[in-house]
Amino acid sequence: LDGIQATAQIMKALPTTKVLIFSGSSPTATQAAAIEAGAAGFLDKDASHELPKAVRAVFTGRYFVTGCSTDDRSRRITTR
Repeated sequence: LDGIQATAQIMKALPTTKVLIFSGSSPTATQAAAIEAGAAGFLDKDASHELPKAVRAVFTGRYFVTGCSTDDRSRRITTR
């Protein structure tokens, strides 16, 4: 069971849960898969200095992906 699979299971069981994935993997496909699985954010371990910002974003209902800005209504990810 990887983080993306776990996120999908968590979101299925508890759909109001906010999941922020903190990972060593940073390919865009992995980030997109995390958001598709229901994660509200994806933070690369190399960007740990952004953890407080990521937690605030997710806590306030926005989406956070390292290196991207996100639109919380459409959930589309665009590069900064």
